[in-house]
Amino acid sequence: MGKRAEHRETTGRAILDGGLRLLADGGATGLTVRGLARDLGMVPSGLYRYAANRDELLTLLIVHSHGDLADHVRAAHDRVDAADLRGRWRATAHGIREWSLAHPQEFALIFGTPVPGYHAPPERTEEPGTRVLLMLARLGADAEAAGVHAAHGDRFDAAAATGAAPALAFLAQAGVVLTAPTALAGISAWQLVMGSLLSELFGYLGHDGLDFASAFEGVVLAGEQLIFGPQAS
Repeated sequence: MGKRAEHRETTGRAILDGGLRLLADGGATGLTVRGLARDLGMVPSGLYRYAANRDELLTLLIVHSHGDLADHVRAAHDRVDAADLRGRWRATAHGIREWSLAHPQEFALIFGTPVPGYHAPPERTEEPGTRVLLMLARLGADAEAAGVHAAHGDRFDAAAATGAAPALAFLAQAGVVLTAPTALAGISAWQLVMGSLLSELFGYLGHDGLDFASAFEGVVLAGEQLIFGPQAS
């Protein structure tokens, strides 16, 4: 690596670290290029090639946060034997919670209230933002290939046929083929996990309303049953 490329990489890392510090200190509304420049001891013009304005800085942090989450979850998932479908789901769900509790401000940035006036550019955020979802979709495809699925009944299947249609079209473009019931079951399990974490991190049920660690075990089990059906005793 040449000196110029090395300097750019070092500066980019410092900008990312500084942005994460500002995010932790004041949330997304406290992020500004001038504030970041002060934090780094630089003049604002020195940052423009990396983040010319607040929106570009937010995008940089959002892409990083999604990628960091996906890397953590992938590592947890890959420690489980590929044939252990239920174990892969549990590792994925717990991996999401582990990362979220360790990075509450980044969680709030990518899953919390949208930042006023900011619109994420899909050409930069869609790929990192869907990595975990695609991981779950491939787990669903592996379950179907193994003949493992939950039977939810005709009403659920009818709801899935319409409700999951947009997700199925997106997954097909990514090379993942699922039936509508499995797709809706996976989406429902994802929503259980995310809803639980939103309650835990944002205090929607009060911070003393639940033993969140124990309650999350129940959430993971409920999601497991949605996707795979009850486990044989």
